[in-house]
Amino acid sequence: MVIHLNVSGNGKFAGHSTNIESYSVQEDSTPVSPADSSGGTGTVSITVTEDAASDGSILLLNDDIVLEDSVKGTTSGSVNNVVSNNGAVSMSGDSRLGILNATRYIPAHSGTIETAVLHVLDVAGIASGIFI
Repeated sequence: MVIHLNVSGNGKFAGHSTNIESYSVQEDSTPVSPADSSGGTGTVSITVTEDAASDGSILLLNDDIVLEDSVKGTTSGSVNNVVSNNGAVSMSGDSRLGILNATRYIPAHSGTIETAVLHVLDVAGIASGIFI
């Protein structure tokens, strides 16, 4: 099993993209009933070795991350919490699917289900990293 963490932004952590001590991904879903506001979009938590520079790891806050596990798949999101403790940095964030929790008007679509899903994702600002 190979695990990679790619970070887009200003933050950094010691080592390379495979220097991950542990991680967890929790999936969630939104109910199909419009009257039910429970549910969510999922979170990712990752622990890595802290960067030696005093300000390197704290800059991970708000960075975009892509966690790739060769067995379990890929999760994308953004970091919204960073905690440093004894040389380890724990960060957590929300799945990028949270972008879909918005009220938008999308006109009727004519075409395949694939093109309809791609159009909805594009309206939400998700245009890359999609595998159907």
